[in-house]
Amino acid sequence: MKVALLVAHLLAAPVALADNARQLEHSVESGPEEVALQMSWMAGGHTDQVVFGLSAEEVAADTSVKRQVQLDDLYVALAKAARMSAKGRKNVEVTAKITPSGVQLGASGPPKAAKAAMEEARQAMVEARDAWMADNRVYEAHAGVLSYDHARIAAERSAALAPLAAALREGTSSDREFVERALRFSQAIPYQRGKKGRDTGFQHPLALLVRNKGDCDGKAALFLGIVHAELPELPLAMVYVPKHALVGVGLPAQDGDRAFESGGITYIYAEPVGPGAVPLGHTAPQNTRAAKIGQVRAVPR
Repeated sequence: MKVALLVAHLLAAPVALADNARQLEHSVESGPEEVALQMSWMAGGHTDQVVFGLSAEEVAADTSVKRQVQLDDLYVALAKAARMSAKGRKNVEVTAKITPSGVQLGASGPPKAAKAAMEEARQAMVEARDAWMADNRVYEAHAGVLSYDHARIAAERSAALAPLAAALREGTSSDREFVERALRFSQAIPYQRGKKGRDTGFQHPLALLVRNKGDCDGKAALFLGIVHAELPELPLAMVYVPKHALVGVGLPAQDGDRAFESGGITYIYAEPVGPGAVPLGHTAPQNTRAAKIGQVRAVPR
């Protein structure tokens, strides 16, 4: 028996319109307790700026996470669980060989005992897989395909993003105005391109902020984390289509907004990736049916 899993990648191109969001300044000053940031940008013919501080400990936590799901670490956990499941069994040996594509499982001994040991090893591997995925904020995007759980990460990292959310909230007079400002902020962060179109991996929100670059899933998770920090009861969702990720925001739709329904909740579209300064409630033409043809994953509340 071999257990093999793949990692999901999003190789998106930025959403570009004639009117692009553009970052004007990004400065970072790191201290022992706080990382101070100042960022300014232009979108829709208007300039804006924000100054905020993040916990140095929280920034270090995000920058320490590897950008790709570490399947090798998962395979080690699966193999260990399989071997441990056979401890105490007499006359039976369970083998769990780690290969580049998974774990090769085997058992030797009396046929009935070996068969029972294999079943226990399989169950132990399933439980170890579920625990590893939960601990590493990973989910099964499709059968056999693992991805970082961007929606869960956005919710969990929202507390660390609270200082930025509070700074973006200043001067806004409504929830929608705050979300619009957060959207323009996210769109203006430089888009990260991999060499020859290769995936650059997912950056956790605070890592993306200090490194000042990200792709579609990273910028979408950052935007959702910012909004969730200020509006924790507002429904939010990641929306996945091939090679791209955008989001849904549960604000009331206004005239001209494009909206979709998922799980009994109506969301309006938002495109945090940039550099196109796509207004809140709108989306790139190729993404108007994203929620119908893709996958919607709600942010936990």
